[in-house]
Amino acid sequence: MLRQLQRSLAREAVREVRAPKAAGVACIVRGTENLEVLYILRATNPLDRWSGQVAFPGGKHEEGDGSFKATAEREAFEEIGVDLADASRYEYLGRADEVPASSQLGVACFVYHQTQHDDPLAVTLNDGEVASLGWAAVSDITRVDKQTTVAYRLPNNKNVVQKRVAVDLPMRDVVVGRGCPEDPKYVLWGLTLYVTAAILHKAGFEADHLYRPLKLS
Repeated sequence: MLRQLQRSLAREAVREVRAPKAAGVACIVRGTENLEVLYILRATNPLDRWSGQVAFPGGKHEEGDGSFKATAEREAFEEIGVDLADASRYEYLGRADEVPASSQLGVACFVYHQTQHDDPLAVTLNDGEVASLGWAAVSDITRVDKQTTVAYRLPNNKNVVQKRVAVDLPMRDVVVGRGCPEDPKYVLWGLTLYVTAAILHKAGFEADHLYRPLKLS
């Protein structure tokens, strides 16, 4: 599965989103056949659009970054203290399709493999941005019985509530920050779920049900 993902990322052209602003995120996986994906739980922040949500490490592109890949690596280091440029620990697999977070923001995702699976992930959480992190098995992400829904109010019309497909994640090897809720809920949905499903599809997993839209309610 890992090598199929790497081959797919290498041979397929990347679709880009033409948006005024851009962000770079890092999808970190471990294992070979039984893949696991690293997610963070964002800290609660009323100024953060994705406050309290499950996400990949990442953030907005800055002028000094040089590339979107550099943005993802910088943000991963700032948020969780992981140096993705360390080739002795991480193998860069490739770039996934860019996706729109809004009409003003495109998100580029870069995929890395933690090559030393048995080596504990040394992290330093930025408590202002990250409440906790952990690993989710792909076999759990794609289980239909883990699927649920979330109610989402449209940013431009708070009176409209839309139901979105979500996954209730069992997490492993969780690292908790000082600002983490007592009983955190790891619900994968929205942009991060969409990007995850696209990456899993490239790795050969059946993930089409994760794209399934739901009617407005």
